[in-house]
This record gives sequence, C-alpha cells and structure tokens, in this order.
Amino acid sequence: MLSKKFVVDTNVIIIDPYCINKLKGKVHIPTCVLEELDNHKNDNGEKGRNIREFARILEKNVDLNVNFYDTSLIEHLKNDDKIIQVAENTKSVLVTNDIYMSLKAKAVGIKTQRYEPVNIINDSAYSGIIDVRGQKELPDFIYPNQYVLGDNGLKYNKNNNLKRLPKDGDVWGISHRNVEQKCAFHALLDNDIKLVTICGKAGTGKTLIAIACGLHATIEKNQYRRLLVSRPVVPMGNDIGYLPGDISEKLGPWMQPIFDNIDFLFNIDSSKKKFDAYLELEQNGLLKIEALTYIRGRSIPEQYMIIDEAQNLTKHEVKTIISRAGEGTKIILTGDPDQIDNPRLDSINNGLTYVIEKFKDQKIAAHITFRKGERSELADIASEIL
Repeated sequence: MLSKKFVVDTNVIIIDPYCINKLKGKVHIPTCVLEELDNHKNDNGEKGRNIREFARILEKNVDLNVNFYDTSLIEHLKNDDKIIQVAENTKSVLVTNDIYMSLKAKAVGIKTQRYEPVNIINDSAYSGIIDVRGQKELPDFIYPNQYVLGDNGLKYNKNNNLKRLPKDGDVWGISHRNVEQKCAFHALLDNDIKLVTICGKAGTGKTLIAIACGLHATIEKNQYRRLLVSRPVVPMGNDIGYLPGDISEKLGPWMQPIFDNIDFLFNIDSSKKKFDAYLELEQNGLLKIEALTYIRGRSIPEQYMIIDEAQNLTKHEVKTIISRAGEGTKIILTGDPDQIDNPRLDSINNGLTYVIEKFKDQKIAAHITFRKGERSELADIASEIL
C-alpha cells in the first residue's frame, strides 16, 4: 500500500516531465496545472519539449498511479491557491519549487517538498558500452559496434560476433586513460566505422582524442587526404559582435580550442615539436579548418572530418553535414548535450543526440559516452557540481 500522496505543481513538470515516475506514491494532478501546461506546450526550447513529453508519458502509461483532480469547481481562487486547496483536500505533500507558494502552503499546515531533478537523459541514453562483469548471460540484444566490458576483457559487436579489441599503443603520443577512451580509440581508427559520435562533459578528452586519431590516420597512415575540423559558430554567453579581418581571422576565436589541441599534440614529442603546428599543416594541405556555414551543396571525399561542439547543431544542420560525406570520408561528432549555447536547442532535440539515437543500430556507426574527466581535478569537480 502506498504511504505517501503528492500534489505536483506546474513548475515541477516543466523542469522534469518524468517526475511522476520518481515520486514514490499516489500523484494528484490538478486540472488547472494541465491548463497551464497546455498554454505553454508550443513554446520553443526545453520548456515546450518537456511539456509535450509529459503529455506523451500520461497518454502511453495508463497504469501510472496518477489521479486528476478537477479544480473547475474551486471558484474565486488563483491557480496557486487552487493547487494548495487540492493538497489540503487530498491530505497530500505539495511538491513545488515556488518559494512563495510553499510558504503559503506551510502557513495553512500543508507539508511541502522541493523537487530536485535528476538528469535522467544521460543516465538512460545509449552510451555505446555495456558492463556485464559478474553476469552469467549477455543481454538479448547488442547494437552493432557496441562495446561489451566483461570478466574476460573488452570486446565489441562486429557482425553479430563479439570480437576482442586489437592491442593498442600510443596514438600521436597519447594513450587511453579509461575504458571509454580505449573504446573511442578503436572506433576512431577502425576504417569500417564511418561515423563516430562521442559525448561527455568538459575535460573528458573528446576533442583531443579525436584530433590525435585524425592526425594519425591522415599523416602517419595516409588513409585520408586531409583532416577537416570545424565547429558551429555559436558564442557562449553574450556575443562580442562582428569581428574584423578575413574569414580565417573571423574564425580564429571559435577555432582556438582546435588550434590549442593540435599544438599540444605536436609538443608532446620533441620529434614533432613545432610552434603553431596547424599553420604548417594547413599550408601543406593536410589540415583544413573551416566554418560549417558554407558546407551545403559540397561533396567531401577521402577526408577525416571532425565536428566539435556538435550539440549546438540542429537536426537539419547535422543531416546536411553527414550527407556531404563522399567516398572514403569518416565523420566524427563530439560534444556535450548538457552544454548547449544555441538558445533554440535543448538536451534532447539537438543534432548530436539525434544522430546518436538514429545511428545506434547501423553497422557503420559507433558511439561512446565519456564519463570520467581527465583534464584536472578542478575541471572534473566543476563539471559535476556547477
């Protein structure tokens, strides 16, 4: 028998459409809350998406322990007061993040509870790796190129057969520091895998590893004509306006993280040491840094193509990019769905998340989610708590 009853405020549903699955008890939803949600269901961004997702959850899950409380008979009260009245009538805990509403409820003897959302998107999304250590049987279904960490080591699904990863070594002076990075090195260097998606928080090594593998495949192995690197031109915070100079100078501020990584890789080994190494690579035609703005209509063959910060791309933009791939081209998308600077996108409807979901059952694609920060202890803690 359920021991607790809850009344859920509108603001709770807006920040987490899955809240009714996480509240352990009977959930009462006042109809005035549904009306408020309906008024904002067409909003752009995460607010509207969460409202629509909540409606789908209610529609599909008829067995949910949810009761709708008709507030149309409660007259002459504002919606906040109607919700408080429902909590009082049902003897429920009021779940709200509205401080004033919580204070008003407490004033009339109603228990309140603040809702702290859990980021279930990253917890439930496809990570590309499954851990079966200690389990007697494998899952019924394993995606193509999905990595399996078992008691006998690390393997991956190649044509419905689990194959052990080949022995690895340093790639352009760096090596993996954890299981996720080991899987990424394999996917990035496997020529049969034409599309690789890597997501993870800041400091996990996404961009550095992708560029290292691109340099290795392009320069050391001569498997591609050129390493092409780009990222969406979306500023973090307030834009600084138009920048002077030609296209290279305008792109400089946005591409500086790419330049930093390339210089770092060239300075690891003294035999490769070169100041502003990317300039020499560009002059020799081995590296191309360019904006995504002008990619429409092009065909890009035999190139190792890295799109950094891909979470700032729309679904349409990411389709345009991938469909430009010519024969012999490999595309890598890196990013963090929790760090989106594009105001039109959210953690669900961005291009990176969209590609991960759509390509997870394709034999020419692989995905890895990085969990562990490797940049520094400070960066790792900041990514967790801020």
